[in-house]
Amino acid sequence: MRLTEAKERKESSSSDDTVLEALGMAEGLTEKVDLILAKLSKLDKLDEIELRLNHLSTDVSGIEMSMSQLEKEVSVLDARRDFRIGEECLRHQR
Repeated sequence: MRLTEAKERKESSSSDDTVLEALGMAEGLTEKVDLILAKLSKLDKLDEIELRLNHLSTDVSGIEMSMSQLEKEVSVLDARRDFRIGEECLRHQR
């Protein structure tokens, strides 16, 4: 019987070692999963920032187009004003 008891103890000890090993690996795994989740959270924030930048870029493009249109209108008004000034100068010369 002693041989059987020794065998059972050895198997029990081996089983305990396996359980402890598994627990140790699980502890390391938990830390890695936490790190991965933290990085994913940062990626979500980066996606949100990218989305906001895209909206901002669209808004700036709209402003640029409006400014371009206003510059054209000012140019037309300046040309009209210059033409009128030229006409007045010609009238005074006559």
